[in-house]
Amino acid sequence: MKKRILFVAYTFPPFGGGGEPVALNVLNFLKDNERLELDVLTSWDIRSKKRPDTVEKVGFHIVPVWRKSMTDTGLLGMFMFIALGAWKIRKLLKENNYDLVHYWTSIPSGLLSFLHRGRIPYIVSLYGGDIPKFVPGELQFFHRLAGPFNKSVVRNAITVTAMSNAAGQAAEKELGPANMTVIWNATEAPSIDSQAAAKRDDGVLRLISVGRMLDWKRFDMVIKAVGKCDDVELVVVGDGPEKGNLERLANKNCAGKARFLGLVNKDRVYGELSKSDVFVLPSIADSFGNVYVEAMACGLPVVGARAGGVVDIIEDGVNGFLIEPDNLDELVGRINFLKDPGKREKMARESIRIFQEKFTWPRVFEKYREVYRELGIGWD
Repeated sequence: MKKRILFVAYTFPPFGGGGEPVALNVLNFLKDNERLELDVLTSWDIRSKKRPDTVEKVGFHIVPVWRKSMTDTGLLGMFMFIALGAWKIRKLLKENNYDLVHYWTSIPSGLLSFLHRGRIPYIVSLYGGDIPKFVPGELQFFHRLAGPFNKSVVRNAITVTAMSNAAGQAAEKELGPANMTVIWNATEAPSIDSQAAAKRDDGVLRLISVGRMLDWKRFDMVIKAVGKCDDVELVVVGDGPEKGNLERLANKNCAGKARFLGLVNKDRVYGELSKSDVFVLPSIADSFGNVYVEAMACGLPVVGARAGGVVDIIEDGVNGFLIEPDNLDELVGRINFLKDPGKREKMARESIRIFQEKFTWPRVFEKYREVYRELGIGWD
């Protein structure tokens, strides 16, 4: 007899950031299992009129929300999903006999678990922003409102997954004990020559930083470091509320040495990575850090801060460096160290090796398959 699973994700690609593609890719992995029937409850954006990606063989049930942007749902969008999602999930629960509900985020998605608590088991996959005090920003206000409910969602889940050891530890500290499993994210191997970066040697070290421009990502540190280094240039890819401030900082600290490309598609990101020498982003609060893995897949040494999920990705002194958070002098020193093409090439090879051994989708799918197998869903 087939088992029926409901995915609940308040945001789904093309919306969101690094966490959302995991739900999409796991769904694509599960859809061909003849023992499963799959439904998804998610949202579309009223403001842009854009709708989520869909997957063949899967039923999609979509409610409208007002998003702040493609990458940010915003508090209004979250509250709209809770209200309209509650109405929709009641209808789905009445019409279908689900064996399992998989919530992608504990809040806001997981709050809908109160509508079937004790009747249908559920999994919660934490993204990081749903963990109190882990990621700075307006979600902390939401955490103050929903704190007791968030704890209840996590503690009553049959299984909880986190994207990094740091996220898992933070969740158990802030939300209480849970049946926790750490499952790293992954990325596709680029179609470009992943050794291209290791072969560059034009006398100027080309740094690249990619991500949403938020204060805690510490793009400003990279710009300041470039201003303190000779024969170094910087490419910045992404958008966000700090973009204007960062452009002004670059004009002041390293005029002519930094270029801002804005938000670009994935192929362009890989193309820019392949033309660069070193990936640098000393973020202090990433739950995982997909961009570091993407850079490694392109054969770049990676430099990050010893904070959050990045610690699971960078092997200090092997495929890059972990600096102490907010230590500008240490960052400058690591950038100058990587001016040596021989040292850079050695780390580039290690980046590719580590990516292939740890951060490919087949390895992620095997972890999720084990989670479902233990619950008797989809596999014996």
